[in-house]
Amino acid sequence: MARPAPRSSRVEWGFAARRALAPGRRGKVIARFERSFYVATGGGLACIGGPGLGRGPLNVLVHELHALPGLNERLSCTRNEVRFSSGLTFPIQGAVLWRPVPAPAFRRGALPRIERIFPHQSIALATWIAHGARGNAPEEAATLVGMGSGLTPAGDDLIGGALIALRAVGRKATAERLGKWALRLARTRTNRISFAHLSCAASGQGHEALHHALSAILSGRRNLRKELQALKRIGHTSGMDAFSGALLALDVTDRLHFTRPGAPPASPARP
Repeated sequence: MARPAPRSSRVEWGFAARRALAPGRRGKVIARFERSFYVATGGGLACIGGPGLGRGPLNVLVHELHALPGLNERLSCTRNEVRFSSGLTFPIQGAVLWRPVPAPAFRRGALPRIERIFPHQSIALATWIAHGARGNAPEEAATLVGMGSGLTPAGDDLIGGALIALRAVGRKATAERLGKWALRLARTRTNRISFAHLSCAASGQGHEALHHALSAILSGRRNLRKELQALKRIGHTSGMDAFSGALLALDVTDRLHFTRPGAPPASPARP
């Protein structure tokens, strides 16, 4: 089995992955796929894979990924590497910390004409976001948390996308209230991997493809073909579900800031 050199500048990771793989951490592999795998330690979760995984807060990109550990395999972290019980190691010394590029300022007319397909529960969520996520959330909005199947349920991805977009356009207080509400429910309504992604979204970070799409929209780009293709490659529908949530938050923000004074905020159109 190939053993990469312990020091490599060809490793990138996000802030949550760096915390999970800090020196002294121990844990195990909790999910394994064809080209990537998730590990859990006392510091949280990290997803390790090749460059095709894409950058994100939980991701560790190892550019020379030759083999994967087995499910439930134990691991320990040193300053230089992650060591697995099978003898496999991955370098982390010299890893480059990834941060999303700050999005441009929101401006009138920035939203492109992209078909919006929102689950009906998101209408209640949009109305609550329009009111700054103050007070009790509508029960219908709460059903989004954990809604759907797969590694990250569609409802979680949608809320995560909304959280990231709200942070991107400067609605920090609304994002904080929405994030606290979502994470409180997610502790019992979703799985640990989806919860970890939602926690990162609450801090304003998600997959790089979503950040690129947001930057393109807010900079006034009308042709998002490249960005949409990248989003469609994330999970089964996770990238596009997160994008739907981001569009929902941008729609609400657009209506709040650019409607006539005194006009009630409109909800996003139903499918």
